[in-house]
Amino acid sequence: MRVRLFVVPALLVAGGAARARAQISVDARLGGARDALAWDDAAEDRLAAAGSLDAEYRFAAGRAALSYALDAATYSTPGDWSTLRNDLVGTYRTDLGASGRVRILFDAGATWTRNGDAWAAAGYRALGGGVGAEYRPSGGVTLRVGYGVAARDVSGVPELDQVEQGGFVGALVNLQTRTTLVGEIRLGGKSYAGAWLPVEPASPPVSGRGHASRGMGPTLRPPRLTAVRDGEHAGRVDWHVRLAQSLADRTGLSVQYSARHTFGEVPPVLVTTPAHFFDDGVYDDPFASDARGVMATLKQVFEGAGVVQTWFGWQRRDYRATPALDLDGRARPDGALREDRLWRAGARWNVPLFPERTGPWALDLDLGYAFTRHRSSDAFYNYTSHAVTLALSIAY
Repeated sequence: MRVRLFVVPALLVAGGAARARAQISVDARLGGARDALAWDDAAEDRLAAAGSLDAEYRFAAGRAALSYALDAATYSTPGDWSTLRNDLVGTYRTDLGASGRVRILFDAGATWTRNGDAWAAAGYRALGGGVGAEYRPSGGVTLRVGYGVAARDVSGVPELDQVEQGGFVGALVNLQTRTTLVGEIRLGGKSYAGAWLPVEPASPPVSGRGHASRGMGPTLRPPRLTAVRDGEHAGRVDWHVRLAQSLADRTGLSVQYSARHTFGEVPPVLVTTPAHFFDDGVYDDPFASDARGVMATLKQVFEGAGVVQTWFGWQRRDYRATPALDLDGRARPDGALREDRLWRAGARWNVPLFPERTGPWALDLDLGYAFTRHRSSDAFYNYTSHAVTLALSIAY
């Protein structure tokens, strides 16, 4: 089965809705980063430049919106590892009853990702949509439920053509102690186009990096399976709980614990992703591994001096059928599967520039630092990173 998508932007708006004054918002960002990466046997400095544009048009008294997002990045690594992603999303909300306690939300979206020549085969198109509901039985309590489906066509890797669907239930509770509790559980499934794949010996990844170079771009590696046939499915259950606490008028702390359990078949092909590439849902496929982790964030707002955020995170990933590779891109002789342990920490300072002169526009400077310690049974993912970022954003 190969999913072919024809992207037709559309937004469904309820008939007879009263016209209201439209609201337009725009946010543009341009920045760069310097990343000092170190492996057990090598070290490398990498430069990156990235830009984004987000635009939203709200209408129908704020119940409907059409948004567009553009994200682009390029890297100093030899070869064209640039990437360009376009997202178009339409949303509509309707309230049931005069009380407004029940809301129904609809969304539909399209994505088109185009990569540079070095990994053009991993570009994809996607089309999806969903429906959700919110119920507020009393002050401070919100119950949520929803369902969504998405189809993706990976132009140069037909084994990864996929259809994903899933649903969720969740709750949010605001307490008088300025505490917010959030809990959510999701059940999802994917079907892949699939392909017949050899078991052993595992072949080196396509365009493998090897000892000589640990380039930016991804490679393709099959899991350790006899075969994955068209129409077979992978499944997963995700859940998380989050506690957010206001410590003072301008200080807040949040702590989240999350877990993922996978079952069924595994993806027929995995993409070996570059450093810092986590949880995008396609290249770093969450249906391939069980995981659990914790994340803590502290936020401080300074009057006239911007916002500072610091964070710390830990995650464990155990892959169900992915062989751990050595530096030559071959399966380890002991047959070990890939196991990852991630430690991340960092800080970010968002500083408003000339707020008294920019009027309806907001001009901000972002300064950031991120530390990553990635330990894995797979040699490609055994590294330590210190990254410094600088970006300028303008919003209306």
